[in-house]
Amino acid sequence: MEYYILGAGKIGQYALSIIGNDCIEGYVDNDEKKQGEYICGKKIISLQEYLNINDNRKQLVIAVSDSFWKNIEKKLKEYGITNYVYFKDIHAQIIKEKIDSPIDIKNVHNKAILWVVEHSIKGQGIINNTQNTTSYPEVTGYFIPSLLCWGHDDLAVSYAKWLCIIQKEDGSWYDTEDTAPYIFDTSQVLKGLLSIRDRLPEVDEHIFKGCDWIFSCMQNDGRLITPCKDAWGNDTDICDEVIHIYCLSPLIEAARIFDKPEYEEKARQIFEYYKKNYYEKIMNFSLLSHFYAYLME
Repeated sequence: MEYYILGAGKIGQYALSIIGNDCIEGYVDNDEKKQGEYICGKKIISLQEYLNINDNRKQLVIAVSDSFWKNIEKKLKEYGITNYVYFKDIHAQIIKEKIDSPIDIKNVHNKAILWVVEHSIKGQGIINNTQNTTSYPEVTGYFIPSLLCWGHDDLAVSYAKWLCIIQKEDGSWYDTEDTAPYIFDTSQVLKGLLSIRDRLPEVDEHIFKGCDWIFSCMQNDGRLITPCKDAWGNDTDICDEVIHIYCLSPLIEAARIFDKPEYEEKARQIFEYYKKNYYEKIMNFSLLSHFYAYLME
C-alpha cells in the first residue's frame, strides 16, 4: 500500500524512515512555506491538492504531535477525508512486521550504497545530512574503510583526496561549517586515510600532520583538550570529552605502521587518563548510546 504522510515535521520524517521510502507517495502539510518543497524526494502538497490527486484512495498517515490531533480530525472531516490512520497507532505493528520478515541483505546493501553515492558531493565527501548538504569531513573519513571493503575504491579515493586538500596547515580538520578544529573529527579522518594509504601513498604526510596535531592538544597528564566544543552543546551528559577514547586507535595504528613507538606510548597515556578520571561517567551510561558504542569499540 502507498501512503501520504500528513505532517512534514520531525515526526513525519521519522514516519518516512519507518514506513519506507518506497511506500510513501508524498507529504501533506498546511504550512504554505513547506508546500512545493521535497523531503527525501517526496513532494509536500496541500490538503486540497491531496484530495484532487487521490480522491481519498491513498491512505493518510497522520504524523504530528498529539496536541494537533483534534484540529486535524476536524479539518479532515470538513474535506470528507475518512481514509486515514495515526502513525502512533501503526508504528509498533510496522516495526514488528519488519522484524518478522525475511531480510534481503543484498538489497539492503545496494540501497545503502546507492544512498551514499547519491549524497556524495562530486570531488568532495558525504553530506552532513539531507537538511545540510555540505560535505562532512569527519564522516567522510570513516566512510572510506567501508567503501573500500565493498569495492567502491574510486569513491573512497575521491574522498581521501578531498580530505587531504582541506587539511589545515597545523594538521587538523575542521567541522562541517569549517569554523573550528576538533580532535574527534581529525581522528576519524585519520582512520580513513590509514585505510587507503596502500592505494594513495601521498596520504602519509597528512597522517603524520594529523597525528602530531592531536598530540599537540595533549596535556602532561594525558588529557586531550579540543580547541573548540561549540558543536558539543552545553549538556555534558549528552556529549563529553570521554569520546576521545575513540580517537586512539588511529594513533596506535600509525605508530605501528610508521615505527613510531612514541605515538603508541602517548595514546596509552591518554587512555589511562580517561580510564582513571572518567570511570564513573563511562559506567553510568548517561551519554547518548552511539557515544557508548565509540567507547566500547
